[in-house]
Amino acid sequence: MKKQICRIFHLREEELSRVAIMLVSNFLGGVVYEVLTTLADTLFISRFKGTLFGLQGINALPAVYLLSAICVTIIGSARVYFERFLAINRVITWSIVFLAGLMSLSYFALGIYGTVMVLYPAFLIACDVVYLFIGINRDIVQNQMFDVRQAKRVFNIIVGGYLAGQACGALSVTFLVKYMEVVHLFVLVLAFLLAGLWIFLTIRACSILNYGYNVQ
Repeated sequence: MKKQICRIFHLREEELSRVAIMLVSNFLGGVVYEVLTTLADTLFISRFKGTLFGLQGINALPAVYLLSAICVTIIGSARVYFERFLAINRVITWSIVFLAGLMSLSYFALGIYGTVMVLYPAFLIACDVVYLFIGINRDIVQNQMFDVRQAKRVFNIIVGGYLAGQACGALSVTFLVKYMEVVHLFVLVLAFLLAGLWIFLTIRACSILNYGYNVQ
């Protein structure tokens, strides 16, 4: 069976487990992205009635996107700075923990203080931070697991996991909103973030990550 899969996808047998791990990891990232996008957009459009920079309601979305771009640039630059002094695997581990904490805080804040309008643009910005960190973590892990020659063969396959995750995320949201409030989709996001953390800790323990980084 393994030989047949490797022949179809032009893989070597020793690469198969790593490709499978990254397929699952990218799948989880795709689900998180799709669910969070739906959650953030729905909550902002349906609940935000405040003003931002003189713009009211949904008209404030362009201003939120601009503010988000500034915040994401600052946060991303800060992360790059701290990566100079910390082992990259620890940065990835704690960044996932940070994202899970951020989503937990957002869940409880929006559930308890849903009438506080500033929470909705803040949540949109928080989602962009999640996308940023997931993308950075994914690229770093892939670059550690595969060299340049392997990357040419396996990256196109691995991307399929992300696309499949987006499709499953969209379908799951369509199904789940029939039985729960949109805000409770946070539970799904948290579950997949924690699953991603477990996968990363597993591959870190297996010492797979070894291409050109300080990975302790």
